[in-house]
Amino acid sequence: MSKDLQDRLTRPWSVYALSCKGGSLYIGVTNDIERRIKAHSNGTGSRFVWAHRPFKLATVIDCESKQAAMALEYRLKRLRKAQKLRELGLMDAL
Repeated sequence: MSKDLQDRLTRPWSVYALSCKGGSLYIGVTNDIERRIKAHSNGTGSRFVWAHRPFKLATVIDCESKQAAMALEYRLKRLRKAQKLRELGLMDAL
């Protein structure tokens, strides 16, 4: 197994929130936050973020596994914006 592949497999999974133009909030999941932010900056991360630039990283929550990260992302995406902000501890930050 290559060193790069081994590194990717051992990185913690995270849920992240981006604060976008117009006060919108984007929730995503990744195991490489730096690569994902670069992808969003280059326009290859998501259409939503590309359409709502500029953005800034609001928070990152490390999770125990990919499944835990995806479950948290799903739960957060189902909440209303005010509930998301409260859950993420961002009520005063944005």
